[in-house]
Amino acid sequence: MTQSTRLPIRPLPSAAVQLSALIGGLALAASSAQALEAHPGDAVAPPPGMGLVGLYAIHTDLGPLRVQGQTVEGPKARADVGLLRLFYATRLGNVQINPQMVIPFGRVAGQGTLAGLESASGIGDVSLLASVMLVQDAASRSSVYLMPGVTFKTGAYEPLKLSLGENRNKFVLQLGGQTGLGKDWIVDGYLDLTAYGDNDRNAAGALSQKPLLTLQSFLRYALAPGSELAFGLRHFTGAETSLAGVAQHDGQSRTSFLLNGSHWLSDGKTQLMFNWGRDLNTENGFKATSNFELRAIRLF
Repeated sequence: MTQSTRLPIRPLPSAAVQLSALIGGLALAASSAQALEAHPGDAVAPPPGMGLVGLYAIHTDLGPLRVQGQTVEGPKARADVGLLRLFYATRLGNVQINPQMVIPFGRVAGQGTLAGLESASGIGDVSLLASVMLVQDAASRSSVYLMPGVTFKTGAYEPLKLSLGENRNKFVLQLGGQTGLGKDWIVDGYLDLTAYGDNDRNAAGALSQKPLLTLQSFLRYALAPGSELAFGLRHFTGAETSLAGVAQHDGQSRTSFLLNGSHWLSDGKTQLMFNWGRDLNTENGFKATSNFELRAIRLF
C-alpha cells in the first residue's frame, strides 16, 4: 500500500545534497519532452527534398515526489516548455536520411515546498539527430527508422538553482516504426536508449547516471481522411544516479498514459495535434499529474 510522508525513507545526508537531488529530478522531468518522446505518426517521413518545421507548446504539472515506493508530499513544480523542431529529408545514395534539430525553450517554476526557488527561463539543451529510413512501404502503411542523436549542454545551468540546462551531454538512439492494421487502424512502436554524460558542477558532487530505456506504443484510428485519434503508453526504466561515486538507489520505473488527436488541414501541408497524458505510476522521481501538449507542423 502506498504510504504518504513528508520526508523520504532514507534522508539524504545534507540539505545541500537533498536540494541538489530535488533540482536534478526536476531538470530531468522538465527535459523529458526535449529529446526523443515520440508521437503517433512520427515514423513517417516526408519525401526527400522536403523540409518540416514544428512548434510544440508543452505544459506539465510535476508532483508529488515518489521516493522508494513512498509519496513525499510538498515538492512540486510546473514546466512550460516550447520546442522548435527543424527537419529536412534527403538521400545518401539509396538511403533516405532526415537530419533534424530540436531547440527547447521555456520556464520551470517550483511550487509547494519548492515555491521559494527562483524560477528558470531561457533556452535549454539543443539536440541534433538524424533518422535513417530502413523500411518505407506505402501500401501496407509500414515504415521503420533508426535515429541516433546528441543533446548538447547548451542551456544555462546553476548549481542549487532551477535550470533548463543539465550541464551534461546526452546520447540517444531510437528505433521506431509503424504498420497498418486493416483499413482504419495503425500501430506505432518506439524503443529508445539514452546515455548520459557526467555533470561535474553538481553541488552534491559529480553526478553520473546509468542509461534510460524508454518503450512507447500507440494505437491509432482514422476518424476521417486526415484525422486520427490515438491511445498510447510510455514506459521508462533505469537511469539510477550516483553522486561523487555513491549510488543513490533511485532507478526509475514510470508508466504514462497518453491520448492523442491530429488533423491535417485542407492544404495538405499543415498538421495540428494535441496530446494529453499523465503518469499512472512512478517509482523514484516527480510524478507528472498532467501533461498537455499542442503541436503544429508545416511541410515546405
